Amino acid sequence: MSKIDFLIIGAQKSGTTSLRALLNNNPEKFYLANQELHFWDQEGQYANGKGLPKYLKNFEKGLPHQIVGEKTPRYLFSNSAPKRLVKHFPEIKLVAILRNPVDRAYSAYWHGRRVGAIPASRSFTQAIHESEKYEKLLYGGLVKRGYYAEQLKNWMKYFPKEQFFVLQFEKMVGNPRLNGAELINFLEDSTYADDSNLKLHLPKRNVARKSKNQLVSKVIHRATHYGQLRGLRSKLMKNNLTEFQAPEMAPGDRQFLTQIYKEDAKALETLLGQEFDWFK
Repeated sequence: MSKIDFLIIGAQKSGTTSLRALLNNNPEKFYLANQELHFWDQEGQYANGKGLPKYLKNFEKGLPHQIVGEKTPRYLFSNSAPKRLVKHFPEIKLVAILRNPVDRAYSAYWHGRRVGAIPASRSFTQAIHESEKYEKLLYGGLVKRGYYAEQLKNWMKYFPKEQFFVLQFEKMVGNPRLNGAELINFLEDSTYADDSNLKLHLPKRNVARKSKNQLVSKVIHRATHYGQLRGLRSKLMKNNLTEFQAPEMAPGDRQFLTQIYKEDAKALETLLGQEFDWFK
């Protein structure tokens, strides 16, 4: 495999894993790497372009007729990823799925708690009101990652708008068949996808869980984050998780974040020519 056709670039905690599963359920058309590769956003892997042959080995089982890609939701937030990517694949297609940034931040907070990256002593209220203090920590950028217009503008410095397909998470969940078919049209360069034989349900992935032992989760997450024990991660994490229903977000926190994100959401609509009804 000497090229990839598309990337799902984000956003984090917005259904990217479910979107990958939807495409992988149609193997006659698609082949996606089964894990987040973090190639374009990590210099240690990219290695000034020298890591590309190793990266492409992740797709060597893809067949000539398949549309090949991967998803790593941190790409959207990365300043370096588009600069690197355009040097090698300037015509690649880019897919983003965006969730109400208020709900995304809350989901990311509980995910950070689950994996041990956010201590239980740090409340969501504290995390968002003191977000700049935690920005450089893992799962610390809860607020900043919700500025979607800023992030997409950075990507559009390097790739033209027509190479992007942006989905709204809430609409995708509400009508995965319609939105899934539109995504496939985009990836296939088609004006119509015959969806009669396509599997277009949106599987639930990364649903809410909590750690039985947060210290264990922290050790597992840190080790796998740096490439160690990667093959054991899913099994180890699964054995340390239990069902969890996050409490309702405090109204004051929702109001605080809504005010923060309103202007960026307007800028996003202008940038893409799409309506996002998060704050209507």
